Amino acid sequence: MRINTSSNGLCSEQVLPVELLSFNAQCNERFIDLSWEVAGESEIKGYEVERSTSAVSWEKLETVLASATQAVMKRYAYRDFTRSANEQNFYRLKILEADGTYRYSDI
Repeated sequence: MRINTSSNGLCSEQVLPVELLSFNAQCNERFIDLSWEVAGESEIKGYEVERSTSAVSWEKLETVLASATQAVMKRYAYRDFTRSANEQNFYRLKILEADGTYRYSDI
């Protein structure tokens, strides 16, 4: 939920268009499987999968389009074959809203 405040002190609530329930990574010998589950997805364009070895500078790997179905919960997945070997890899999602705004998942 987002709380908007105005200069006159009034507050208004805005329900966010999606709730990220989980974001997981499973390391395999040749790739890393990423998966995430969302609820209440509405007005979402898609999800950009980003990777970093420093958690400071991020690289976009792929855009996964949001499902057009009206299911309450949805699962998505991405397989990273280009992971950096012998380094720590960080992943996050850039959640793209239909109005052009975005927000990031936790790392």
